[in-house]
Amino acid sequence: MKKLFYIAPIALLLSLLPAACSKDEATTEAGEGRAAFVCEPDLSVEALTRAEEGRVQLPISPLPAAGTFKLTITPQTGTPLVYAPFSTYDQPMLAAGNYTAVFELGEPEAAESSTAYCFRGEAAFTIRASKTETVTVAPKLINSALRLQTTEWFDLYYSEAEFTVSTASNNSFLFTPTSGQTIYVKAGTKIRLRGKARKQNGVTVAFPEHEIGVTKATTLHTIRIDASEAGRKTIRITLGTVDDMIEVPEQTIELNPEA
Repeated sequence: MKKLFYIAPIALLLSLLPAACSKDEATTEAGEGRAAFVCEPDLSVEALTRAEEGRVQLPISPLPAAGTFKLTITPQTGTPLVYAPFSTYDQPMLAAGNYTAVFELGEPEAAESSTAYCFRGEAAFTIRASKTETVTVAPKLINSALRLQTTEWFDLYYSEAEFTVSTASNNSFLFTPTSGQTIYVKAGTKIRLRGKARKQNGVTVAFPEHEIGVTKATTLHTIRIDASEAGRKTIRITLGTVDDMIEVPEQTIELNPEA
């Protein structure tokens, strides 16, 4: 009988433990916390040029301000929270659980220009009751960057060169060998190029429009223009690799065709 007397209280205590654990878990699941976001744009991209390999930094200065990005917070279930711009984010209380944060800047299927760079980055995070989670997101370029360079060999034979780069969206951009500009265009768009220049003998020649390749996302393309061997009267154009190199013959421009 004494054994039964001691066993009964122990059994009663053990029966209460699962209930206590369940109560704590329910409190955690029903709790709320906050998220503090750090948006740090990543300017590194693939360099697609015969002269460079690996990754390079985009020539964007100043950096896009974090406050200008759009932030979307998406829970596993429920309605996403959108802060456009991110500067309006006020660290609201969020139900404990798993989320995804997405930072975006620009419209990759719309604008093309020297300032039309578009970034996107996301990160998964978990909110815990009564805690503030720090979430760092590094958005990357999602459209394509273009620049143009001429070789020393080209500059030896031609001067006053101008080139027009056109995209599949019918946007056109004027480049010169010394302009040094970078433009941002849609990823996967076809690129066409035409131009003109003055030869050493003073004759102005044109380079007819040709399609030179297709852009890649998160990539800096360098359009490289080189002169061919002496006497061939052609230029060599590449959008970044030896494989995509094409030759374009020059055409003499008649200054007075009706004379």
